[in-house]
Amino acid sequence: MRVITLDRKGLVATMRKLEDVCGAGCTPGLVVGIATGGAIVAEGMFVGVRHVSVQCCRPGTARKKRAGLVMRAIRRLPRCMRDAMRIAEAKMLRLHRSPGRDVRIGDTERQLIAGATDILVVDDAVDSGATLEAVIKAIREINTTCGLHSASITVTEKNPLRHPDYSIYDNGTLVRFPWSMDNSAGTA
Repeated sequence: MRVITLDRKGLVATMRKLEDVCGAGCTPGLVVGIATGGAIVAEGMFVGVRHVSVQCCRPGTARKKRAGLVMRAIRRLPRCMRDAMRIAEAKMLRLHRSPGRDVRIGDTERQLIAGATDILVVDDAVDSGATLEAVIKAIREINTTCGLHSASITVTEKNPLRHPDYSIYDNGTLVRFPWSMDNSAGTA
């Protein structure tokens, strides 16, 4: 495993690269970003195409957000220590994955999904694949006939429950995004 850190400029370049990879295989009429990170990545892709955001919460994220003081202290650590902690966290989470995901899709988003012919679902990172699986299942319940594709910047695990159709890093690379809680810039 390795950790890479994307600043805003690196993120934009990576989003463009992901868009190019996706564009070679699909032409979405609707881009669905999984909030929060996936929605940010999705908004940077396919300008001129309609975008919506859906929420899919996993239990671990809520716990991290409540640990604000600890996260602020972690951001001050040297990058090598934050990288080691991130790798340790990823390994630990593999042992304690929760399949439960709460997908929330608003009425407006539901109508757009129902009427779309080709949908691209975007997340920033796929770990266990449970979030991507839950969102795709929810979209399929709304629209059974659309072409449905998925993309993420990174896939961190070898055999996720749901593997995206398109990705930039598919080798266990952990990405520290500008909004990551352990980003030293503090833009969580």
